[in-house]
Amino acid sequence: MNRLIQYTWACCIALCTFAFAACSDDDEEQEGALQPGQGEVVFTFDRVSVYAITSFDDMARLKVTLESNGVETELPSVDLTGDEEKKSSEAIRLESGSYKVKKYVVYNRRAAQVLEAYIDEENELTVTAGEQCEFAFPLGMRVTYSNNLLRSTLFGICHEVFGNDSTLWPKTWREENTDFMTWENLEFEQDDYGNPSRLKGIIFDEKFACMKKLPAGVAEMATLAGIVIQNIPGFEELPDNMDKSAVTSLTILNTSLREIPRNFEKMNQLYSLTIVGSELKELPERMASMDKLNFVDISDNKVSEFPAALAKGWTNCSSLRMQKTSISSMPAELFSMKRLNNLDLCDNANLSSLPGQRGANCRLRGLWLDGCAFTAIPAVAKEEGLKTLSMANNKIASFAASDVAEGLETLILQGNPLQGKVPVIQSSSLQQLNLGGCGLTAFPTLNDLPNLRMLQLADNGLKQVPDGVFAPCAKLGVLDLSGNASLTSFSSNAGFELDAEGKPRYLYGVLVDRCPQLSWVIPASWSHIENFFVFNKDGLLLPDRQVFVSHKESPKVSRAACGESGCKDPYHDGEVLDLDEWIQKYINSSALAN
Repeated sequence: MNRLIQYTWACCIALCTFAFAACSDDDEEQEGALQPGQGEVVFTFDRVSVYAITSFDDMARLKVTLESNGVETELPSVDLTGDEEKKSSEAIRLESGSYKVKKYVVYNRRAAQVLEAYIDEENELTVTAGEQCEFAFPLGMRVTYSNNLLRSTLFGICHEVFGNDSTLWPKTWREENTDFMTWENLEFEQDDYGNPSRLKGIIFDEKFACMKKLPAGVAEMATLAGIVIQNIPGFEELPDNMDKSAVTSLTILNTSLREIPRNFEKMNQLYSLTIVGSELKELPERMASMDKLNFVDISDNKVSEFPAALAKGWTNCSSLRMQKTSISSMPAELFSMKRLNNLDLCDNANLSSLPGQRGANCRLRGLWLDGCAFTAIPAVAKEEGLKTLSMANNKIASFAASDVAEGLETLILQGNPLQGKVPVIQSSSLQQLNLGGCGLTAFPTLNDLPNLRMLQLADNGLKQVPDGVFAPCAKLGVLDLSGNASLTSFSSNAGFELDAEGKPRYLYGVLVDRCPQLSWVIPASWSHIENFFVFNKDGLLLPDRQVFVSHKESPKVSRAACGESGCKDPYHDGEVLDLDEWIQKYINSSALAN
């Protein structure tokens, strides 16, 4: 009996080996000279640019699918040779022409499929008659692999973080749970049948509270596009093999990460980098080679310098945020970042200056410098192209129209000590102006602000809203006068643009909270205002609207009785709501729609 079993087992092995070695008739030997119009292609896998969960040692045989003129063709399976740095296929003969590489399947030496990848981009292949070309598989691909392989990799991560006691692992990551779609903290791409085909992202959070270092295996997971590490106070370290990663987005929030690891700068696919609320002390100059970075946020860290080398190297960076750090200056080369669109340096208490010029090719549109130590508007704000300038809570004592360029749309100077010096602002483009808490005792001149939509003058010393003050700003929609404790009157002819019925055409909200001396009756004409048509909805007319007025802690403010018959306007129900309360009750709850 034993001999019979051994004989049967040997026959099975031989049969499987033969089946793999001759898995189709496509393994014919290609001998002799190339035929007229033929060329050759060699497919390669390079450790520098392509990574798989499986080891290169497991890659023994390859089958590639091409597309030409809309027709897909599966090429003969071929052997792969090489080492852990590079694997190459045998040369495959093809008719000259253009092809698209659609997918490939890799088998190991035991004839088991270990990898299947669908190529989304960088997949053009041109074969020239009489020549041999090489096609290196790109990083931009969708990879599928067996559930067992993925499960083993995730179990390996748990073993490294928690040890062998699986009761400490996240509950949904345990062996008995075979449905990957129910595993927490994982983001999958699904196939046409709803099954997970590609692991796109992992979130390490409180469930991994004991993790001090990211497991090295995470960096080598081929399909990962995003890694999030958040709210783990004891997390201190990234592995040195981050250069093996194909990740495009790395987010680290509220940890104890202290330094950028070795080889980090070789993450040549990284597009978005966020390290916030950590213990980072330095941005190494070697990170200048990360020229694909588009979004960088290094806020709430102990970084004291932004190296000039980074400004020169980050040529594709469009958004740089460094709030609440220890920087006191920025390098003269800062605006070498030609694509820099948004620069946010808020809450850097020692920062008081910026380089003077942006240069002709810099795209800067938004500049946020709230909570810094500036005593004047930086010269860079005078250059054309800037749309938003926010400098709340600095030390600016005066402001002139020439301090900003024409074209600015938002200007925020809240909390600067203007002390009654009413600024002169001239801008045909300005839409939002915030001069709250600037010590003003009179309204700024609004004659040269024809497109102003939002005016914020909260927490000043204004005494009255005079006749016609808003007449130059025909499109004014929001007015904030909250916290003007000395405000006593509000003119019934303040200059708001009126429609044919004498009702405000554009005004949507007025805030007069915390104005205890203000004696004012909100006009009845501020209700039942005809709304606008939605022109792309076949002339749909929106329901009548009201001007919302927030007057918390302003006891002398009341609303005139509504003269409309059958009025169901919620503004006349006696409630006094602030803006947040009103949004919650009448917008989020859809009460107005009912």
